[in-house]
Amino acid sequence: MTRTAPPARHDPFDRDVIALFGLPFDLGGIEAAAARVTAAVAAQERLFLSTVNLDWLVQARRDADFRASALASDWVTMDGVPVVELARLAGVEGPEKVAGSDLFDRLKSERLGVFFFGGRTGAAEAAAAALNAAGGPMHAVGWQDPGHGDVASMSTEAHLSPIRAAAPDLLVVSLGARKGQAWLMTNAGELAVPVVSHLGAVVDFTAGTVSRAPRFMQVGGFEWAWRIGQDPALWRRYKDDFGALPALVRGAVTLRRLVGKLAADAAEGTVDVERNGTRTTLRLRGRLTAEALRPILRRAVAEADQCRIVLERGAAPDLRALGQLMIAESIRERRGTPFSIEPEAPDIVNLVSLTLRT
Repeated sequence: MTRTAPPARHDPFDRDVIALFGLPFDLGGIEAAAARVTAAVAAQERLFLSTVNLDWLVQARRDADFRASALASDWVTMDGVPVVELARLAGVEGPEKVAGSDLFDRLKSERLGVFFFGGRTGAAEAAAAALNAAGGPMHAVGWQDPGHGDVASMSTEAHLSPIRAAAPDLLVVSLGARKGQAWLMTNAGELAVPVVSHLGAVVDFTAGTVSRAPRFMQVGGFEWAWRIGQDPALWRRYKDDFGALPALVRGAVTLRRLVGKLAADAAEGTVDVERNGTRTTLRLRGRLTAEALRPILRRAVAEADQCRIVLERGAAPDLRALGQLMIAESIRERRGTPFSIEPEAPDIVNLVSLTLRT
């Protein structure tokens, strides 16, 4: 059956999300992510899923379009031990690794139709065959090897119509992270597929063309060494990533201290709402939580033509509250409507820089 309309989107303000180094990260482990996927399929609503590893984080700080794809996502996981440890250093309690390949393995127990798009030559076809040969509830409904080229050359009707005809529940893209995210940003709106995600090596892992690292290396954070052993060209990528890691560690430690200092010095949180015609200004003071900000931001984003958030001296938002601000900002940016976040004290400028900006 071919679906004829894109599914509706989940309310983004319902997410339990933090802001860290300019990206949103949804909290909760692999079961929470799997539940979100199956709920999206059941409700036929769009879920754009992104799994952010250290390389993703580093590249997003240099590439505005790549970062925008994370901001446009409906669920963002911490894909890798380095990202989880950075979140822990920043003060997040119990952050959990949810790698794209682990999530895909977990979803194999669900009745889902999957379409594979991309991977190494022949991998998509082999992945579809291997998945169906396994005889589990998850099954392949189609595959496509788009070859090599830019995003535009892979975005023709000849590429999109087979996906529409297959009517998958889950579209797994594997084109390289930046190209894959760009392809989804370009084409997801033309496809009525509930769940779309660039899951990179999942196509190759499923096909058996690339083997995954042993479990002890995955848990210990040494999967990168295994990957280099399988593809030596990756050493350049990991060299750049690990070169950026010390600055990220310093930033995470600074962030934890800063959040603690601001909270210790702050009064109870208040939000003053000023409305002037179609312009809304929210003045934030004191200790602020996601629960306090969520309904106010939801209304402001929905109703105001112009929205201004002022983080006054003495404001102390936690990382979840900052996550809600990031959601609001990303919604307004996609709509092209005016929105600003204005910190009024040096410590709060630093806080915004370490969380909402790259």
